[in-house]
Amino acid sequence: MMRSVKTLVQSAVLLLALIVPSLNSPLVARGATGSVSAYIEDLTLSFQQNLPSLAFNVSAIQQCGADGSGPFYSVAGLSTAGYWYHFGIAWNWPLSLNPILASSGFKALYYVSNAGTELIHAGNGLPNVRDGDVILLKLSASNDVVTMYLHDWNSSATDQESYSAFGATYFVGQSNRVVDTNGEWTGLGTRMFHDQPYYGDEQTVTYKGSATVSSAWMRIVEWPDPTKSPVVFDNYGSYRYDNPLVLQNFTSNGAFVGSDANEFVTGQLSIGPKCAPQGTSSLLNSLPRLLLTIPLAILAITVSLLAIRLRRRSAASWLPSSPRQQRP
Repeated sequence: MMRSVKTLVQSAVLLLALIVPSLNSPLVARGATGSVSAYIEDLTLSFQQNLPSLAFNVSAIQQCGADGSGPFYSVAGLSTAGYWYHFGIAWNWPLSLNPILASSGFKALYYVSNAGTELIHAGNGLPNVRDGDVILLKLSASNDVVTMYLHDWNSSATDQESYSAFGATYFVGQSNRVVDTNGEWTGLGTRMFHDQPYYGDEQTVTYKGSATVSSAWMRIVEWPDPTKSPVVFDNYGSYRYDNPLVLQNFTSNGAFVGSDANEFVTGQLSIGPKCAPQGTSSLLNSLPRLLLTIPLAILAITVSLLAIRLRRRSAASWLPSSPRQQRP
């Protein structure tokens, strides 16, 4: 009996060891080899003119990919001193990139780099931001300081980070190429992580600014992270806004972008996949897998019990009968 119980306990422990990791383990890129942990798709607008500041409103949409990671809506500026400032608001953004592990809810993210080397990466949670809130993203250089500022027009939530401008007073546009030699630019971008190469579109998000831009590059690019090469695809085009109110479109590998003199649109889907903030309700997030794994666990335990009973019967059939005592 004790041996049967021990076997049953061992079987249950083994089942739990197999089930629990499947409920909580982060996703690794399916089909990925080597050091590739994810695929990054960028939908960007790279300005061709210099600007002293950038200020754009964007809707914070809670869309997400199959891996549970969401988008990063951002403004970027390459200063005359060679420093790149890239910041914005992200939904369920990955905390670590190998493997993908989405964080909880909306977060403000700030990056500063020089010649491709990251100098600062700050992130602050934004619990008051809701799906569809309009967010102001503003990048400015003044008094030798670059300020990255965001404001939620719906909830009045604000956040900002500042960093040295190193003498720079404006941000440089790329007139002859879409990005500089370090892959940096001045403009706007929507970024999404995927756990495998992605050839599809996103839910519509619109950036609107007050400044008028005369020309820009629209780009749709995807690459493996963190290797960055070889790129999955990289297509772009140069556009002039002689008629500033006419939206010009560009599509590539299933993705859509559009722009005019003060507007940038990424994606043209009216609805997109939704996902709850990671970590807010592990039971609810794991419910679909629980509905599958619990019956399997019950079945496995039942089979183990039947196997134990059959083994005991089989063993009993081979035991010799006890000799009967004869009366004198």
